[in-house]
Amino acid sequence: MGIAGLGNGGGVCVDFEAMEEAEALLNEAEQLSVVLEDFDPTFPVELAEFYAKKQGIDAADPAILKALAAATQAFLSRVLADARDLTEKATSVPAAPAAGPAKKDEGAKSEEKLTLHLDVLAKVLKEKGVNISGNQYYPNV
Repeated sequence: MGIAGLGNGGGVCVDFEAMEEAEALLNEAEQLSVVLEDFDPTFPVELAEFYAKKQGIDAADPAILKALAAATQAFLSRVLADARDLTEKATSVPAAPAAGPAKKDEGAKSEEKLTLHLDVLAKVLKEKGVNISGNQYYPNV
């Protein structure tokens, strides 16, 4: 029976790979803090703080709240981009051969407005691990 960390010869075993991984993580954290100093997230930090407190997270460090707001902004951007892509795929019609002079202008497609529907949003959120199923017309009271 031996003491943890001691080898057969009584020397200390050091896991250099774990130390290198920890140092790499610290370097990434330092780089993130430098980037966050100049970054102003679109998602309000105060709103991130409100929802963090609502979930029982008391983050006194403003850098943590700013990182949470930036992560929320990135998540929302990915969700909305995926929902836009799905909506564009659903509304696009395969191009048929032109039957005459009534050709559609190429710039007209970029001017079309897309409507985000709840079923598309729910599908994208479900792919991201967020379930919004339930009564879609009445708020939970």
